[in-house]
Amino acid sequence: MKNKIRNEAVKRIADWAENENLIRRFSTDYTYKKYKAGDFPHEKAYKKAYNKMVQTMEKERDKKLEKLTKIEQAEDIEQIRISVEWKKSAAYGMNPHVELSAYSSNNCYDAKATASGCGYDKESQAIAEALNSICGIRKLLIEKLDYINEKKPYGINQYGIIPAFSGGVGTKCFTSFFKDIGWKVTEMHGKTYDSYVIVKEA
Repeated sequence: MKNKIRNEAVKRIADWAENENLIRRFSTDYTYKKYKAGDFPHEKAYKKAYNKMVQTMEKERDKKLEKLTKIEQAEDIEQIRISVEWKKSAAYGMNPHVELSAYSSNNCYDAKATASGCGYDKESQAIAEALNSICGIRKLLIEKLDYINEKKPYGINQYGIIPAFSGGVGTKCFTSFFKDIGWKVTEMHGKTYDSYVIVKEA
């Protein structure tokens, strides 16, 4: 996965090097205005923008590698508890407020998230945000990467190479995934409250 991240950076640098928008994207407004006015030679403007682009891509690569290392070193999660409280919004109706606790054998990691708007599944959007914020849960996805690549479960993506839960797809996608990998899922639902307890089976 680390090689994928490095290779992605190399490809992005190569693609941007040939992109006609390179100078606009990686130049300051001042430099770009001088370039467009003919006061800044193309070769000089390109080189300046290219160097800035490479610096930016390498910084993003290093940040992603650092994130991956942090995920790989995280404690194994054995239980996840998710509570969803639905609160009324003047503009967007009922919105989910998620509180998540993920338990390892030694520690508890907490996360909160909410979602608003309309036209998509808000509960799964908020739950995905909370799940993705816990490194131990992301580690589980990496450990199940062979299963993910083979079965391609809906609700899990690899857009950023490191697998993550996708929001807006319906919470059932997440509970189905955990059941499929052998975890026990218990649900409780009320008028303005939902809860999910997800436990790794021995």
